[in-house]
Amino acid sequence: MRQPELDLNLSDYEDGLQQLSELEDRMWISGLDEWYRHSSLGLDRQPWRVIPFNRLKLIWNLHARSGIVRDCKGLRLIIDILTENVCKIWINTVIMERCISSPAEYINDRYILDRIVKDGDFDGYENWCIDPESKQWRISDFACGVLKAAAAQLLEARQDRRKIMYADRILQATHMRGDIASWFVEGGCFSLSELSS
Repeated sequence: MRQPELDLNLSDYEDGLQQLSELEDRMWISGLDEWYRHSSLGLDRQPWRVIPFNRLKLIWNLHARSGIVRDCKGLRLIIDILTENVCKIWINTVIMERCISSPAEYINDRYILDRIVKDGDFDGYENWCIDPESKQWRISDFACGVLKAAAAQLLEARQDRRKIMYADRILQATHMRGDIASWFVEGGCFSLSELSS
């Protein structure tokens, strides 16, 4: 079954954009806190969750057969992981100076933190945001726009079938960009290929 094209007219998703903006704000604050305290927390890599493939497959297959979602808690988990990871990729992309020339200026203009952020604060960040399996930075200036648009639509959705549709759009976008699929779902492209067959 062919999926409808991603509607990038975001004025139709103002509530979703607001929710995404609020989530992004929380992720910036918690992410910066983790970065500044990572040594004392015993962390050498950015904390990262992926969707457990078996749960995703069960929810998607049941929905495809019956049109219902029985595991609402599982769907909520999937939505949380998708939207949080979209925000983290955006944050990493900004900090790694892929779309903003001065991350510190961007952060200081947008957030009231307990400190002034300087560009030198991110020395070593390239080791923090690396995917330990692929050894690639978890950044994507290419995919951020599509992922953020679909995440806003996902957060706006009220019906389970629409939530599945928009979550699937995010998964499709990551599947097309095979290098980032493993940042969202256990097993990456292989799992998403199995899910789509």
